[in-house]
Amino acid sequence: MCRRQRLDHPEALRDLASEAGLDVRRFGIDLGSTATLEAFGADLEASREPSGKAPVLPRAGFRPLREDGEGALVEVAPGSGYESWRAAALEAGAEPVRVERPTVAEAFARFGRLAGAELLELTGLPEPVLMAELWAGAREWRYRAERSLTGFLWEPAGG
Repeated sequence: MCRRQRLDHPEALRDLASEAGLDVRRFGIDLGSTATLEAFGADLEASREPSGKAPVLPRAGFRPLREDGEGALVEVAPGSGYESWRAAALEAGAEPVRVERPTVAEAFARFGRLAGAELLELTGLPEPVLMAELWAGAREWRYRAERSLTGFLWEPAGG
């Protein structure tokens, strides 16, 4: 959306699903499902209710990693920060690949293009420190900033 791509037809969405590494066949089935359309319609109706209350966002989370597949869903509230998601994943049985947060360079190496807010969450750096590092990297041609909506998308200069 931030690049104003036309995403108003299934083929464009399938192309993006492929780029994101999703199972395109499964995504196509879900995309064409009436259940998906009905769930979207229900969410849309709930957001239009004149109750004066903000719509309640669904909770997301992780299922415990048990061989029998049983166990309660470990939930995380929408808008929760990195630490909440990490704690929920660990509670569900995930094992961390590493304990410390990535550096800016490591975050780019793993994820490629990132928004400033994503870099803040990933690195845990204070915003002024992160911005100073990004702009210094841009000055040295290590990082590239692309203006997008009200901020920037960042990526390695070679990316």
